[in-house]
Amino acid sequence: MEDESENFAHLVAEIANAYVKLVIACRALPIPVELPNGVILASDAEDAVRRLLDIIDDQPIPEAAESSLVLAASFWLAAHDVLHLHMEEPHKGRNLEVLACLIGAERYVNEFAEWAVANKRESEDGQE
Repeated sequence: MEDESENFAHLVAEIANAYVKLVIACRALPIPVELPNGVILASDAEDAVRRLLDIIDDQPIPEAAESSLVLAASFWLAAHDVLHLHMEEPHKGRNLEVLACLIGAERYVNEFAEWAVANKRESEDGQE
């Protein structure tokens, strides 16, 4: 039983880490979006990420960057949802499902970050 609780705690920590990356990514948007951070309820994080998906269209960013952030947020939400399902109906395979979703979230938040860094450099170069 201890292994299960350790594994669950690890998954929760990984979901929290992925959320922090979304928080940072949203600050890099041309019109920064501030997601709740610090010690927050999982439901508040979920609501914030769902809201991000509602407002991302308003950002003046290329379609590829928008798609990367949308996919990162969607994979994060999927990981969050599967973890809650796992809490209600434990199944060993769900741990892997959560991890797979987190791998997707990581991939796409990194893609977005690459665009954000390049965009920031272009902005700084244009100001000189």
